[in-house]
Amino acid sequence: MFVTAAVKLTPETEELLRPLLAALRLLPTQTEMLRDMLALRQLPNGPSIAEIATSSDLSVQTVRKLDQQARPDTKVQRYKSAFISYGGPDEAFAGRLYKALLAEGVHVYYFPESSIPGRQLHRTMSNAVHEYDVIVSVCSKSAVTRPGWLNELEQTVAREAREGGAELLIPILLDDYVLAEWSPDRKDLARQLRSRVVADFRGFADEEIFSKQVRRLLKALESEENSAEG
Repeated sequence: MFVTAAVKLTPETEELLRPLLAALRLLPTQTEMLRDMLALRQLPNGPSIAEIATSSDLSVQTVRKLDQQARPDTKVQRYKSAFISYGGPDEAFAGRLYKALLAEGVHVYYFPESSIPGRQLHRTMSNAVHEYDVIVSVCSKSAVTRPGWLNELEQTVAREAREGGAELLIPILLDDYVLAEWSPDRKDLARQLRSRVVADFRGFADEEIFSKQVRRLLKALESEENSAEG
């Protein structure tokens, strides 16, 4: 629960938001709460997009559009933000991928570097899955046995459905297991992964293979605004 905003939206921003908020057909109290929470985004410890979406019962996609209008001076990013989902045994690979993407200017969530001590683990990961533009899922025989990785995959698939079939999941292969052998209780999860074009990092110990797949991944992460300008 957030208190009344200590900061307010400017009149110009209010005007930009007006048609978007009107289209949502919210109650006046809901609209006011949403304005306050968007204003609080200006503060360092303000609410995340995921928290606003949960509190207002709106999709993350809708809140993100409102947030972009509320902060029009925010620089358009070249790449979409990415959450790296991985199992514990694959942490060394995930860390290497994190550094490679970070070096290219991608805003990346990698748990050892991005998490804040003291916050509830489940809420932290759930918020991140809903906050970041895409979910980069590191798939391996080791990962599929990890409840955390599986939960993040389930949340990603559910988020895609809520956001009208948005394509948010980018699978990364470290071995053949997910494609050839994985048989989870929820068969739809295997279908979701197998139906995507993957980033094939099999043989990633070879620097040439790793670098080539990072370049492919960066292409997938290019923001729509940046692609349009190009």
